[in-house]
Amino acid sequence: MLLPGTYKDNVAFITGGGTGLGKGMTTTLSALGAECVIASRKLDVLKKTAEEITAQTGNKVHAVTITDIVLNGTAFVTLELGKRLILAEKGAAFLAITTVYAETGSGFVVPSAAAKSGVETLCTTRFPVLNQLSIESRLVPELIEQLTSHLVPILFYLQIIRMDGGEYVSMAGEFNDLRRVTKEQWAMMETLIRGTKGS
Repeated sequence: MLLPGTYKDNVAFITGGGTGLGKGMTTTLSALGAECVIASRKLDVLKKTAEEITAQTGNKVHAVTITDIVLNGTAFVTLELGKRLILAEKGAAFLAITTVYAETGSGFVVPSAAAKSGVETLCTTRFPVLNQLSIESRLVPELIEQLTSHLVPILFYLQIIRMDGGEYVSMAGEFNDLRRVTKEQWAMMETLIRGTKGS
C-alpha cells in the first residue's frame, strides 16, 4: 500500500516491538526505510528481533528496555518524545494499540481495561488508536504478517479504528466466560502464568 522508501530519513519508536504486532510493525516500517527503535521489558528478545529485522531489511533497528508499561509507560514515553520533538521543531505520528474492552469493560481484566482506557483518553485528543482483535499468533503466525501490512498506513489517520472482526458487538465483556472456570482450573492457570518469564 505504501511505496518503498516512504519512511526514509524518519525514526520510528515502537514500544512492545520485540514480539507480535509490534515486531510486525517494526519489520514493515523498517522495510519502508525507517530507522526503528524498539522497546519492551525483555532486552534479550529485543536484541534478537533487532538483529533479525536489520538483517532482513538492511536498516538499523535499536533495542532499549522500559518498565511500568501500559498507561504510565505510554504517557511517559509519549511526553518525553513530544518534548524532544518540540525542541527540535519536528513533527511525528503516534499510534497506540488498545483493545475493545477498554470501552466495554470486562470481568477479570479490570486493571488492564482501566489502563488501556486511560491510553485511549490520553491519545484521542491528538493520536490515532487501534482496537485490535485477539490474536493467537502462536497458532496462526501468518496473521501477524497480514495485519501489520494494514496497520502501518493507519499512522496517517487521527481516529480510533476498531479492527476487531465484529468482536465489539458480538462479545462485549469478552472475559466474562471465565466465570465458568473451576477453582482447580484457576490454580493450574495461576501456576502456568507465574512460571512464565516476565510475569
